[in-house]
Amino acid sequence: MVVKKACAQANCRLGGLSQPLAQAVVDACDDICRAAAASPAATPRAAWSSSLPGATEAAPLPDGPLIPDLLADFAVDMVQGGAGTSTNMNANEVVANRALERMGCPRGVYARCHPNDHVNQSQSTNDAYPTACKLAVLRKQGGLIVELAALVASLRAKAEEFKGVLKMGRTQLQDAVPMTLGQELGSWANSLELDVKTIESRGSDLLSVNLGGTAIGTGVCAHPAFGKVATRVLAEETGLPFVLAHDLIQASSCVDAFVALSGTLRRVALKVGKVCSDLRLLSSGPRCGFGELELPAMAPGSSIMPGKVNPVIPEVMNQVAFAVIGNDVRVVLAAEGGQLQLNVFEPLIVYSLFQSMDMLTRGLRTLRLRCIDGLAVHAEACAAHVRRSIGLATALLPEIGYSAASRVAKAALRRGTGVADEVLAEGLLSAERIAALLSPEAMVGQSLTGPAPGGRGAVSAYTTTATAEILRAPTPPPPGLVVSLDAAAAGSAACRAGAAAVARASPGASPTSRASLAIVPRVVSINVDLSAGASYGEPLADGGPPSPPPSPARTPPPFSVLDPAALVTALAAPCEEKDEKRR
Repeated sequence: MVVKKACAQANCRLGGLSQPLAQAVVDACDDICRAAAASPAATPRAAWSSSLPGATEAAPLPDGPLIPDLLADFAVDMVQGGAGTSTNMNANEVVANRALERMGCPRGVYARCHPNDHVNQSQSTNDAYPTACKLAVLRKQGGLIVELAALVASLRAKAEEFKGVLKMGRTQLQDAVPMTLGQELGSWANSLELDVKTIESRGSDLLSVNLGGTAIGTGVCAHPAFGKVATRVLAEETGLPFVLAHDLIQASSCVDAFVALSGTLRRVALKVGKVCSDLRLLSSGPRCGFGELELPAMAPGSSIMPGKVNPVIPEVMNQVAFAVIGNDVRVVLAAEGGQLQLNVFEPLIVYSLFQSMDMLTRGLRTLRLRCIDGLAVHAEACAAHVRRSIGLATALLPEIGYSAASRVAKAALRRGTGVADEVLAEGLLSAERIAALLSPEAMVGQSLTGPAPGGRGAVSAYTTTATAEILRAPTPPPPGLVVSLDAAAAGSAACRAGAAAVARASPGASPTSRASLAIVPRVVSINVDLSAGASYGEPLADGGPPSPPPSPARTPPPFSVLDPAALVTALAAPCEEKDEKRR
């Protein structure tokens, strides 16, 4: 209706329509637009792809009567033969009859306002229909961009929240090298952010229209200036910087802009589908899978298996991705099927784009609100996977070479030991060098320092470390020292020495007490403030703010940091258990 309104105004300015008749047509178009705007599925004018370069605010819809029944007069299916002729004539007839009512005439008195002679003046289906389709796609595009950007922001927030969670990266579903969960979620956000900009650029391609080209682009039956005037009025009405195509014959037969947009939607679907497949893998379990992520429970998982919870939201989004990819195939085939000066399959192209954009917009919103925003991490499972992985051997390649690294990795796998233990046993590297090579900074390419989400003085598996050295500190430990202990470094001399060293830091020791501190292989981090009894939510001794509770679910329960004996007890059981297995 916006295109028909712009064309009526252009014809009036060029003398093709009288002022009263043109005003009646314009008012009829506004009546139909008001009825459409009242629909729950309507896109507010303020959201018409305002992110496009050069876009301004759309002209407000004038006040007037609300007649919802007008929409019932549009009876033509969107997928049709004739390249959209049925839709164009349906619009012409509804506008003409409503304009007649506006002029006080009964419907059907076409001598006063004719669907073809007046409403469709200087137009053909082959220029009015694709122009209207481009405007409709741009209107939908604005909502899609908003939802995609919101999903990117949600992923970035989670990446920041989980930036200190060390986990194993995987290739071919096999252990690769460590990374952080923040890096993984951040990579998803970065990938999708590129598509926000790409969709905007594809929108710019849709701003070139062929109004005034009429049947095949030669402008037959149209005023020579109609195309320029109508395009200018359309831009004023919508706030979108529409321009008249340089070659109207080419523009009348070409659907490249639609094909490019469909390809971008397919790319978004592929990326989001991959993210959802990863979410399903990483949350698999809860006990016999990866078990690294916990998705919000949205529905019972089974009618027969109690307690089962399925990853239904990622599964929904995977199916949306399949549908969008299928729609792109339809668009490509329809574009290829065009012949000579017209592509008669444009209705299917636009229908497929509408469906893809609607499904993606709703699917992205559902994924963000019902999955990503509530995502939680099982940090202890992430830490355990790193501890057990022979992928740590990769970090030692620069020092010991591929053959030796392969040998110790196989030995660790065969004996159930850690890579660092095997390297130390063979005397390939010193403890100091192993500590440097297996530090988080070396393995993931960034620092993991800084307060853990659990706060200082709390047991937290979210600040991780991976070192392999026993340090005998000749000077007192500083307050707030992070001591990293591996509860599963079972039976090793490092584990026992480390537990004993922490035990020597008694609760009554002053900040100047001497103590031996253990830093042993791999990853359960315990942030110990040796000078104050800080715990979750309590103020620190130095007057700092209270430490916040851990944000993700399933945080390990805190030990009493002023009771080293409890810590030693917790560490001793795994050591004794593994000693027994080794014997």
